[in-house]
Formats: sequence, structure tokens, C-alpha cells
Amino acid sequence: VADLDGALADDAAVPARDWEHGLIAWARDKLAHGEENIHAQARDRLDRALLQAALAHTGGRRTEAATRLGLGRNTLTRKLGSGRKPRR
Repeated sequence: VADLDGALADDAAVPARDWEHGLIAWARDKLAHGEENIHAQARDRLDRALLQAALAHTGGRRTEAATRLGLGRNTLTRKLGSGRKPRR
């Protein structure tokens, strides 16, 4: 039980360990269903997730979020305006 409690308490580490496995499973599913252009789909989803996380972390401060992501402020603003706005 102590091991389980520790694993549950370290909840934030789970995505860090498992996101690649989830991505691989997602890609395999898309490929198995004959979908095309999955690289662009994955890239869009990754951008959305990173933008959402960075904006949440910075309290919506776009300049700081852009810096944390290694993007220019204009690039971040363009990505936000592309119709794929992440929820803050």
C-alpha cells in the first residue's frame, strides 16, 4: 500500500514517463486505420499541449510562456491565432 500511495502522490511523474508510450499507441492506431498525415496531427496536438501547459504555468503571460518554450512571442501568438487555441 505504501508503494501505491507513493506512486499516486507522484502523480505528475506519470505523464513524463508514459507520454511516449501513449504517442506510439496513438500513432499505431492511426496507421492501423489507414490515416494519413499523422505527423502533422501529432505536431498540432503537441503544440496545443505545450502551449496550454506553458500558459497555465505562467498565468497566461504570453512572453514568459514563449520564453519557457523556446519560442519567440510572435511565434507563440501566431500559433495561438491559428484556430487551435489551448485552454488556459
